[in-house]
Amino acid sequence: MKTDLNRNSIGRRPSQSGPKVMIPWRVVSAYLQRYARSAWERGDVATLARIHNGGPMGHKKRATLTYARKVVNAMKQQNE
Repeated sequence: MKTDLNRNSIGRRPSQSGPKVMIPWRVVSAYLQRYARSAWERGDVATLARIHNGGPMGHKKRATLTYARKVVNAMKQQNE
């Protein structure tokens, strides 16, 4: 599933506006800035994806690796 967060660079607001886009973006941004501050600041997409998928300790769970790879690949494709 592609989201506006995946289509834009980390931390950048989505190109679309309105509550259907901005409220979820703000919630995910706040969550990741709280539980993955250093990854957010570094732009570490894989770690952010793992925490988004597996919770605050998701970056330590093997079960989140596949999801992180998919997100990283999707980001690479969007940047090509």
